[in-house]
Amino acid sequence: MEAFYVGLIIGVIVSSILASIVLFYILRRAASKLFESWKEKEMRKELDEALQRQRYVVKGKLSEQLFPVIYSKINDISDARFIGNPIDYIVFDGLSKGVSEGKGQVNVRFIEIKTGSSSLSKSERFVKDAIENKRVEWEEVKLD
Repeated sequence: MEAFYVGLIIGVIVSSILASIVLFYILRRAASKLFESWKEKEMRKELDEALQRQRYVVKGKLSEQLFPVIYSKINDISDARFIGNPIDYIVFDGLSKGVSEGKGQVNVRFIEIKTGSSSLSKSERFVKDAIENKRVEWEEVKLD
């Protein structure tokens, strides 16, 4: 009878170990599927956000390039010069007309274009401050 109980105890122990191993692999597989699903959703979310940011950048760049054509306060688009950084445009209002007619006055405007909720960068704010506080100079350099 003792052999029967010893065999029964060994059988229960072996069955418990095997059940634990099977349960471990089932749980591991389920956790792996959950992780892969989560990872795929997060990657899709990141990709969608990156694409949305890219759209804003492309829209902004396109707006900057088309600006002289669509902005009604520029009389002659040939007076606008795209700089890009730290500001987008310098407009020499009246330059083309003044050159062609040999007379006139030129007004210089600095223009920064923003789309959406974007705001001035630190360097753009420094340039704006210099212009507003009339820290602008003319310098002519002659090279021999």
